[in-house]
Amino acid sequence: LVDQVEGADVVVVNKTDLVDGGELADLLCLLPSLAPGASVVQTQFGRVNLKAIFETRNDAVSFDARLDEMQMAELHVAAAQGGAGHGGGAGHSHQSGESCSACEHHASRLGIQGFVYERERPFDPARLAAVLGGLRVPVTLPVGWAEPAEKGVPDGPLQAVIRSKGFLWATSAPEVMHFWSHAGTRATLSTQRLWPGDRRTTLVLLGVGVDTSAVESLLDGCLATEEEWPKAG
Repeated sequence: LVDQVEGADVVVVNKTDLVDGGELADLLCLLPSLAPGASVVQTQFGRVNLKAIFETRNDAVSFDARLDEMQMAELHVAAAQGGAGHGGGAGHSHQSGESCSACEHHASRLGIQGFVYERERPFDPARLAAVLGGLRVPVTLPVGWAEPAEKGVPDGPLQAVIRSKGFLWATSAPEVMHFWSHAGTRATLSTQRLWPGDRRTTLVLLGVGVDTSAVESLLDGCLATEEEWPKAG
């Protein structure tokens, strides 16, 4: 479902009559973080004006497209602005006419923020697998990666992360790009292809009340040391 939202240019929020105003406002302000530029249509009983669907300009910028470019300027802007997707001219609209300033207020109240984690040193697979276990969701690891004997900190800083995605570098297969995707109750780390250029880890994380310093420290602890990976020095 999250992948569908991220690639959408129109998001229909149905059954709005079944949630209270606060929950609806929170949802409307979270959606632009997942689908910058997408038009959001609110409705009840599935009644949608087809013009709102078929005459919408496709200004949405998908999470995947931004990552595939490997040019992180736009992501840094989004992270600096709280990950709400208002940067880069993407923009978004609400059927109710709620302004971006109102959305920013809700985002601030919720503590929604996004940031980019970039490192030029590879991860140690065992330490990374152990930390990822702290997500409290099933994590699918690449073939050859052993399941961690101990799970990560169950109440650690990763608990505040609701969406993360990106490419990472690991010592187990240093020539191969790994792809990480985590949303809701699903998390997958898979091998993709050979690195096309300089090897580095680039992850985009979105959450509510995220302690970015704690997350960075946790992930940094999974990186290979100088002794383990002298080539990175």
